[in-house]
Amino acid sequence: RVRQAIAEAVDWSDVINNAVGALGTLATSNLSSTAAPFYKNEGAYPFDPDHAKELLADAGYGDGLTLNVTATNSAMSVAAYETIQYYLSKVGIDLQYETLESGSAMPLIATGQTDMFLLESANTPVAEPALLMQHANADSGLAPCKILDEDYNAIWNAAFSTTDEAERIDLYNQCQDWLWVNYWHIPIMEYISAYAYNANVAELNIVGNWCANMRFIHLA
Repeated sequence: RVRQAIAEAVDWSDVINNAVGALGTLATSNLSSTAAPFYKNEGAYPFDPDHAKELLADAGYGDGLTLNVTATNSAMSVAAYETIQYYLSKVGIDLQYETLESGSAMPLIATGQTDMFLLESANTPVAEPALLMQHANADSGLAPCKILDEDYNAIWNAAFSTTDEAERIDLYNQCQDWLWVNYWHIPIMEYISAYAYNANVAELNIVGNWCANMRFIHLA
C-alpha cells in the first residue's frame, strides 16, 4: 500500500518537466518503448493524492511517515527529488534527502542505505530486456532494486533462459505485469540525452559503459 501510495501521490509528468523538460516523456512500463517487441504498454499510474492518503492510512501511516534518501548530486536527480518531495509532503510523507558526489553516493545506494533510489538505465533502439531489467532480480547488485519474490524470479529466469522468441516475449510481458501491479519499481520517464565532443580532450572519466558525461571531461 505504501508503494502504491507513492506511485499515486506524485504527478510524474511534473517531475519529468522539472528534471529534463521537453526531452522526457511519461514511462508506461518498466521496459522502454523502444525495446520492441518485448515492451508492453501498461499505462501510467493515476495521479490520485486522495487515494494515496487512504492507502497510507490503511497501511498504518495515517499520521505520516519519513523516508530518508541518499542521492547523487546531478542536476536532474536534484530537480526530480525536489519535485517528488513536494508531492509526497501533500499526502503526509516527509522525504528527507541528502545529495553526494556519485562516488560517495553509489556505495550507500548499492548497499541499501536509502529508502528510495532513482535508477537510470541506458537504452538502445534494440535493447535486450535482460539488460534493462537486470536490476530487479534476485542477483541484482543494487540492494534497493532487488526483488526476492520467488514468483517474479521464476518468470525472470525463464525469460532470460529461453531461446524461443514467442515465449521470451510472453515471459517478459509477465515480468512487466508483475512489476506494475506490485508497485515495486515505479517507471517515471523515457528521455533522450545528447553528447557533444571536443577533439582537444586532456582527460576523460567514463561513468558508465554506455556513454561519457561531459561533466567529467577535462579539456587541454
